[in-house]
Amino acid sequence: MAAQAAAHVAGVLDVANEIQVHVTGSHERTDTEIARAVRDALESDVVVPDTQIRSNVSRGWVTLESEVRAWHERDAAERAICNLPGVRGVIDTLGVNRRSVKTETETIHDEIQQALERRAERNAKHIQIMVRDGTVELRGPVQSWAEREAVLGAARYTPGVKDVEDHLHFEQFA
Repeated sequence: MAAQAAAHVAGVLDVANEIQVHVTGSHERTDTEIARAVRDALESDVVVPDTQIRSNVSRGWVTLESEVRAWHERDAAERAICNLPGVRGVIDTLGVNRRSVKTETETIHDEIQQALERRAERNAKHIQIMVRDGTVELRGPVQSWAEREAVLGAARYTPGVKDVEDHLHFEQFA
């Protein structure tokens, strides 16, 4: 987070991140121990397709590699390991492979629309959903930050969605 903050300072083009995290306690885990804990955590999470994910551990930093079928699998993998003892950070390079799920543009659109309609507080007719090549573009008004996150989540976690473009805006309905 510090490196990201530094990169956003006006005029900064490059950041040399030499921050070191020291784990408190009497025993610092080796990369081998961390790798075993990562594999155990991935295998024990029912949402994570553990056999599809490769990990690489270097000085406590875990890199997740390969492809998963949906956004929620990617998020679940990172969540499963980010707080393991000895893990200093997670570099998530997992791709979402929409080709592994045979879905059509109309199916993606309809599933997102149905997910929005299931939410009682959401008036789904105000949200425009455009789908092309696995990318979903959302436009329209939302009433709150929570509603915005719910709409984005409905799109991100629909099988076949590769990316979501957020063009939602805040507006109070009469």
